[in-house]
Amino acid sequence: MVMVGKGLTLFDTLYDLVVSDEIHDDSAKSTVEKYLKRNLNGKPLFGITTDCRNFYKSIMDFIKC
Repeated sequence: MVMVGKGLTLFDTLYDLVVSDEIHDDSAKSTVEKYLKRNLNGKPLFGITTDCRNFYKSIMDFIKC
């Protein structure tokens, strides 16, 4: 399998389940914000693992996590 684009995955670590998995053409801040807001639906977020991009802190502040 060949994956073209950037993968975004949201896990439920309590139940060890993938909540959402999407491939996007970019990994811009606005793409990540929209992905998280759409897939969290107001559910709590307790932690994030990233690829060390510096904009994740502002995203977490934006979605109030």
